[in-house]
Amino acid sequence: MDSAEHILIRTMKENDIEQVALVERLCFAEPWSKEDFVFSVSADYDTGLVAVDNNTVAGFCIMRRSFDSADIINVAVAPDYRKKGIGKKLINSLLEEGNNFQIKEYILEVRVSNKAAICLYENAGFGEIGVRKAYYTNPTEDALIMGRYL
Repeated sequence: MDSAEHILIRTMKENDIEQVALVERLCFAEPWSKEDFVFSVSADYDTGLVAVDNNTVAGFCIMRRSFDSADIINVAVAPDYRKKGIGKKLINSLLEEGNNFQIKEYILEVRVSNKAAICLYENAGFGEIGVRKAYYTNPTEDALIMGRYL
């Protein structure tokens, strides 16, 4: 697969959770549990999207809404699917979903060492708004707080 052209972006469903949790474990040292994803899929204030290649979940993203604000709380693309535009497609689709809820402000945290993700977010219109010292563990690392305002 060379690009994200044939990747389908759709709403995350409960039957996606097994594959979503696998992508999560491949991407993060301290992954969410399956129960965390079940909660998120069932929560009225969360919007989850999956990127699907045939029947395989290649990536996902989740935002948690509160009035006209949203926190992007989880974004992951499986290692075999990186650098193909899937992250961009997921983030753009999530921002489009936010329009349906009149979201005016988006906030997220990202490891300061995750240059690829920072570049992705900057290209989507996010800017640095602060740093959370020693926010991440395993290894301990600061989080860059980024925001996008409409």
